[in-house]
Amino acid sequence: MPFPPISWWAAVLGAETLYLDAHEHFEKMSYRNRYYISGSNGRIQLSVPLVHGRDQRAPMHDVQISNEQIWQVQHWRTLVSVYRRSPYFDYYEDSLREIFESGFNHLTHFNLTTIDWVKQQLKLPIIVIYSCWILLLQLLKKQYSLKTICSKFRCALIFYDERKLLMHYYVELYNTGTITKENYPITQRIFISKRLGDATLFNLTRKDTIYTDVVCPFIGSFSLKALPSGNYYLNTVVEDKNKLILSYRSFFFQVINKKPGTAEETTKKPDPKINETKETKEPVAKNDTSVFEKITLIDIGKTFAIKYNLNELKAILVMMRPIVSPVEMQSINAFLKKPDENYMRYFIYNHFSALNKKDPDAAWKAFTEKVIAVNKLFSSGSNMGYESDRGFVWLKYGKPDQRIEVPNESGALPYEVWQYNNIQGKANNVIFLFYQPAEMLNGYRLLHTTMVGEPHNNNWRTALFTNGNSSGDPSSRVEQLMGTLGSQGNQANH
Repeated sequence: MPFPPISWWAAVLGAETLYLDAHEHFEKMSYRNRYYISGSNGRIQLSVPLVHGRDQRAPMHDVQISNEQIWQVQHWRTLVSVYRRSPYFDYYEDSLREIFESGFNHLTHFNLTTIDWVKQQLKLPIIVIYSCWILLLQLLKKQYSLKTICSKFRCALIFYDERKLLMHYYVELYNTGTITKENYPITQRIFISKRLGDATLFNLTRKDTIYTDVVCPFIGSFSLKALPSGNYYLNTVVEDKNKLILSYRSFFFQVINKKPGTAEETTKKPDPKINETKETKEPVAKNDTSVFEKITLIDIGKTFAIKYNLNELKAILVMMRPIVSPVEMQSINAFLKKPDENYMRYFIYNHFSALNKKDPDAAWKAFTEKVIAVNKLFSSGSNMGYESDRGFVWLKYGKPDQRIEVPNESGALPYEVWQYNNIQGKANNVIFLFYQPAEMLNGYRLLHTTMVGEPHNNNWRTALFTNGNSSGDPSSRVEQLMGTLGSQGNQANH
């Protein structure tokens, strides 16, 4: 960001080295290409024009300045007009003018130049390194676990020191300009909980009040000394003055702490050089060790889930729909609506780990082999086999004991009848009836089944037979099966 605001400098004050990410994506309506000065009639915004405009999502190191406009002349004239009569302006004028008389093609070059200029005027001994995530991870991987967070209202960096048990967070609040003035002030609360939706643990919470519609950066820390080894969530919630939730996100993390301390150790006043947010008293979860489960901590980077990109993870979640519980299905739907690569990997790995604790990879491999088989059998056009009704049933209940294909029975649409002698010890002689409606060029749709919990359609004949009643053929396979096995189907085992 050019000429960062005072809050930004306060956040980095005292640091020995400052790493700036070269590969973060440009965010519109942020400080990345704008800065503000105080004029006689209020705040004045100065923006750096960009090639392709502000709606681009390119990495910062690729963002180019549009020099078709004489923006540097305009910025300098505004600065001189506002500050010419200010004390000591003459002292800074020459070195500052050089910035606006120099040529810049990339936004990062201009931003770094302004940061370096301010650093020199303040005589700060900070080493500024324009880095990238790869370099940052190389420097910190032995000490920290890191993750980036993005949502409509914020982008944040969160990392925690596994040795010192100190979690740091940095949050930028965006798009507050979309909130009407009548709903100000808005509040932002950040807290740690044991489970999603739980109360705050050990008063690990911070609260900020925002009165303006500009980009608001916050930085803070939580001591994790009182937390035993286990899984936790860092939660962020933004509310307007009427307590209407504008944004709510929860972020999973793990703690390694074999000798947890007391709750009081987590509530000590943070170092003001690190934490710029205020502590607040919130309802806290009781210090009851029974809520802390015994777990095996997972390094997701060493599991099969790490090798898949976001689109592949989304596809895997769709593949898993037939085999997950209703609660897991809610999580899958939430992930598909608002993807989060890190959580998705943990979710996928944890599911197959529950199936085979000793060898989750084996459980995953067995499942992928089923998906491959389903795709070979039922893929049609651009639709994968696991997305079809037949693929769903195959993945959920396995290969049928008998599969009867009837593509051209007189008086009937093409159909298939699947028979399961026994399904997972729950039911005997179960039938699934699939058919190909006239509007489907390829593939089959589930029409009826005798399995409890699956679509049951007593009027299946109306859809299957062209006369809406029956084929009139005594040799009809579906009539024969429904007349014998159908009446016996869904007999639960006791």
